[in-house]
Amino acid sequence: MDKNIISRIETTDLEIIPSQEHDFPVLKSWFSNAKDLLLWGGASFRYAASDEEFLRSLHKKGYKALSFYHHSELVGFGQYQLHHGYAHLGRVAIAPKFQGMGLSYYLVTSLVEQAKIESFHSIKQVSLYVYKANKVAFKVYTKVGFEIAVPPKGITAIPACHFMLLTC
Repeated sequence: MDKNIISRIETTDLEIIPSQEHDFPVLKSWFSNAKDLLLWGGASFRYAASDEEFLRSLHKKGYKALSFYHHSELVGFGQYQLHHGYAHLGRVAIAPKFQGMGLSYYLVTSLVEQAKIESFHSIKQVSLYVYKANKVAFKVYTKVGFEIAVPPKGITAIPACHFMLLTC
């Protein structure tokens, strides 16, 4: 597909649906090396894992997975989990050929909005971890309004990551 055509995608052309099993091999194909997979999924993902192992690593208890489609093509993915009073985002990704077009901002804000809707607008904060080396993701999260914070008591700090919060 011509990059000029892709750059004109409007967010109104995107469909957000619960992820289906057929999305996961496509999602897995977006990571061409171990470093990129680690920055996206964390240490629980092994590069060159089987589709079944990838799927097991992806299914964390309580997480909702959403897929973002442009017509019939998977262009984005993200997960969130609701807790008492807050939501936690994780594993946000944009397909490589759609990166750099502003879709990450839309995907993150859509995940936040979906978490708010599902919680009946009871969440007060949204949290996430981002690897310090993942400068692009950090920039997107900051643009959305997330700020670096100290993890609250009971939440484990991850030394290679920033813990970030968005107040709703």
